[in-house]
Amino acid sequence: MRLEASSIDPDLPSPIAHIVLEFQLGQSISKLPGIASGSISPSHADIVQDEIKKWFSSFPPAFDITAPDMRFDDEHPYVALQRYQLHLSGYMVMLTPIKSSLTKNLASASPNEKNRQGKAVSYSLKLMESSKGLFRCIFADTPNFHFVVFMIFDAAAFLCSAIIHDQSRTLVQRDKVIESIGSAIGMMEWLAGFTKLASTCNVILRRLVIRLPLSSLEEKAFRSSSSPDSTLQSKSLQSPPNLSMTSSAGEYTEEPIEEFPYFGVDQMPTPDITDFSDLVNIDFGDLGRIWDWESLHLGL
Repeated sequence: MRLEASSIDPDLPSPIAHIVLEFQLGQSISKLPGIASGSISPSHADIVQDEIKKWFSSFPPAFDITAPDMRFDDEHPYVALQRYQLHLSGYMVMLTPIKSSLTKNLASASPNEKNRQGKAVSYSLKLMESSKGLFRCIFADTPNFHFVVFMIFDAAAFLCSAIIHDQSRTLVQRDKVIESIGSAIGMMEWLAGFTKLASTCNVILRRLVIRLPLSSLEEKAFRSSSSPDSTLQSKSLQSPPNLSMTSSAGEYTEEPIEEFPYFGVDQMPTPDITDFSDLVNIDFGDLGRIWDWESLHLGL
């Protein structure tokens, strides 16, 4: 018997299926050049992409990357959460070696550099879509899920930098990038009322948005994509339940690891940022270990 397989329905992933798949991903990428030193060279981007695509192809139907089987989502909410978390992990790894290309103006660059930036934009947009799916799974029940906060913030910050550096206004999928940033702002606005980390990220993103060189039509599209979701608005007014993940047979239960207090936005402590140079003095908490604001190349 395989622990990652369900005894209820052979097509239903078990509550630990994502752990098995993430372990397989870890085994796969640990063999890639540069991983041992903590970095992956842009020259290895194609190798990374092939490995992740191979990993994606191993997913069961419920986690499929293009047309997932969603028939279990309502009765087994953990399936959707695992799906988006796995998608996020894959796109994050694919983006890592070429992420820096988002922060460069490549109007006069070589075709290879432009192609690399185009892929980085594509992976960022897919990552943001997966973040949106994960956000809908966890809000407003577990808004303290730091993984989704970081992924939304990180992808949005780099996409903001991409627009800021796009002086020639030739960035591939520029319109979708702007809409994606707006969507991220909308999500972060909701999350900002629940944890200090999200509140800090929200302030920084809004400072970045102020610098976006948008046309009147682009600004309209941005505002439309960042408008509040009525479904989330109604959910946020409800008290969060005591979450658990239970199979229909009732044999699996996982309580939240840690409870965080809920705050109103006006009660949440936020950093005082008047200029981007102030980012140097901000305590990012756990985020500070993995996010380097200098990598945005904003000329701070």
